[in-house]
Amino acid sequence: LLVNGTESAKWQYVRDVATMGSNPNELYKLWPQYSGDEMYQPSITCGRKAIDSANKTQTADIIAGDQVGFRVANIPIFHGGPTQIYMSKVPEGKTLADYAGDGDWFKIASAGAASDTAWKLASITIKEYNFTIPRTTPPGKYLLRIEQMWPLPGLGSAQFYVNCAHVNVMGPGGAGTPTEFAKFPGTYDLMDPGTQPYISNLPMGC
Repeated sequence: LLVNGTESAKWQYVRDVATMGSNPNELYKLWPQYSGDEMYQPSITCGRKAIDSANKTQTADIIAGDQVGFRVANIPIFHGGPTQIYMSKVPEGKTLADYAGDGDWFKIASAGAASDTAWKLASITIKEYNFTIPRTTPPGKYLLRIEQMWPLPGLGSAQFYVNCAHVNVMGPGGAGTPTEFAKFPGTYDLMDPGTQPYISNLPMGC
């Protein structure tokens, strides 16, 4: 996690996730989730078995209006696609240590298409996405979720890369009223056109 350009330790504020299958290699934590069955599983919320590390994840203090970001370890963001940032306030009676993220989420930032033929986040030189926590965000404890999707042709082929950070949003804030909530899982469906686009003349290596 990045806060005003300062990078934290790996998994300090971001929930650690499980590797794909039984492979212990850390790189397999970067393995995507697919728009087939996995899109309907709890792991689409914050990553594979992310709730298991919630009680070990620290909480970053953030002032509403701060610049925050997620940085990918080891590899760049070379799979082009839309990137979105969501927040979910911890419900009353819950803490970040036991909140799975099954409540309401609202979007605060996104990086979509740069043109008709390119995405804003798709380059061998880009490893992070920075955005601003809205100044009107009500104070409180939140899950901060990044979602990057690589849309691919074919039913169930789209790839989702998701992670969640623990943040404590501090004043001034308070005046905003989030609307248009999403659920994860629940917002996406396998038959949504955006998860199975038609791509003509796909370049080699994409």
